[in-house]
Amino acid sequence: MVEPQTSTICPLCKSIMEYFEDKHFWICQKCKAELWPVIEEDITDAEKLWASEQAYKRSISKPGGSRSGRRRKKPRKLEKNYWLPE
Repeated sequence: MVEPQTSTICPLCKSIMEYFEDKHFWICQKCKAELWPVIEEDITDAEKLWASEQAYKRSISKPGGSRSGRRRKKPRKLEKNYWLPE
């Protein structure tokens, strides 16, 4: 792992931030903002897990599964001239 810088500039107040080695993050003494480093390995692992989960879900789903399984009732056909008296 690359050794991080011991100080960096605060993105909020532009003062120098102090690095804490025990917690592995920077903190601004002026505005108390914290800056945590991004760990690229965790992001790629999460993306791989997400992609594999989505692929699994696609593999077990039925095609056209979003439609309702119930069929519509067909309207009843009325007899010809049902409103006329016989």
